Amino acid sequence: MKRAADGSGPGFTPKQSQYLAFIHAYTLVNGCPPAQADMQRFFQVTPPTVHQMLLTLEKAGLISRCPGAARSIAVQVDRADLPTLNPGYAQTVKTSVRPHPSSHFISVSLGMNTPAFDTASAKFSISGASLCSGMLGMRS
Repeated sequence: MKRAADGSGPGFTPKQSQYLAFIHAYTLVNGCPPAQADMQRFFQVTPPTVHQMLLTLEKAGLISRCPGAARSIAVQVDRADLPTLNPGYAQTVKTSVRPHPSSHFISVSLGMNTPAFDTASAKFSISGASLCSGMLGMRS
């Protein structure tokens, strides 16, 4: 199992430790390692972020993977060196909520198209496209 070069403790960053803890916990609970999409959902990051972290962990010898095989991640760190996994909602997420210029709108920005819901007319819009309440199955 992997330890720091001086033998004093684990040789990984706090963020890396959370990925390692997630892989370990997921494997224990589900009986197989997580897919990259599972890590993406839990940590609320993009696919390239997860992929880069896995490459970093593999290069450091903290995990091993079988090329071309799905769900083949194995943690190579001593179980005692793994931290407690923080819940998904405790992970850092970049979001912002701001009122729309019109008093009837609430906008939520998640780094993608900005959705808005008009509470007065039950109308939902994303980047200029809009759906009326009839299309949403709502009654006015």
